[in-house]
Amino acid sequence: MERTNIYDLIEKYLDGSATEAERQELLNWYRGEADKVSEWPVASTEEKTQLKERMLGNLRAHIRKTKPRKRFTFLKYAAVFILLILSGLITRKLLYQPVAQQITRLVTTSFGERKKIELPDGTWVWLAPGSIFRYPEKFTGEKREVTFEGEAFFEVAKNESSPFLIHTGELSTRVLGTSFNIRGYADDTEVEVTLLTGAVLLARGPQQQKLEPQQQGVFNKADGAIHTFAYPDAAIMLQRREGNIEYRNTSVNAIGKDLEHMFGVKISADRSTGDCLFYGRLKAGEDVEAFLNKLCLVINASLIKKGEQYIITQGTCR
Repeated sequence: MERTNIYDLIEKYLDGSATEAERQELLNWYRGEADKVSEWPVASTEEKTQLKERMLGNLRAHIRKTKPRKRFTFLKYAAVFILLILSGLITRKLLYQPVAQQITRLVTTSFGERKKIELPDGTWVWLAPGSIFRYPEKFTGEKREVTFEGEAFFEVAKNESSPFLIHTGELSTRVLGTSFNIRGYADDTEVEVTLLTGAVLLARGPQQQKLEPQQQGVFNKADGAIHTFAYPDAAIMLQRREGNIEYRNTSVNAIGKDLEHMFGVKISADRSTGDCLFYGRLKAGEDVEAFLNKLCLVINASLIKKGEQYIITQGTCR
């Protein structure tokens, strides 16, 4: 059926001038279109709902102004409204006002770079190097949702009617108002959430785990399990967000992985050195090679550089 004919039939139906044959023709067309996927000029389900409500309001206004020859119930007019929704068509009688597209902001950090950003709700986010963060220009609806990969410290503005939801791969972190650190790079085998204040709920499918202050939740990407541990040193995350990294009895292998994410270099240790424990600090702005030399001095190891790769070897920590 030609689109202009559809418009004419719908208008006749709305003003009550359609014949029985025309109404039947419109009904047959509707049954055929109901199974088709319509293209909506909106970016989300929420915007689609807003569009439907606006169109329904216009339809009601049209019904009040018209004087149909027969008294059709509002349900019949609603049926035509649904017909328009399913077909993606808007008649000349239903004035369409476009729904504004929701704009998504993308913030990234390169190696060695840190950024501090304020979100529309007053939440603050400290992004560590090598991170990717997406958030809406404006929070609407019942949830404040963002997606994240990398490492960041969050101070979430409290809003009990609109929980804050962070998606890090398969793991979701749900909060109302609190401060915590998330580490979840794409190549990490785990996602770590360290809580300083408030409470958060970690979820992966039906599995949920609540965190209390000075606890750390660890999501294992391989088996999908979430575990919680006491983390009395949670306050060091306040220094870490500024680039002052405190290592307290941390293995050389773990430190090397941490530095790779921050500086984009390759760091490896031989079998006898990788499990050596180090206690010390990487200061904000400190050169990675200078820090590695300091680390090697403490554990009596040697540092070999090959291009952008560093090899820590011959440690005598045992």
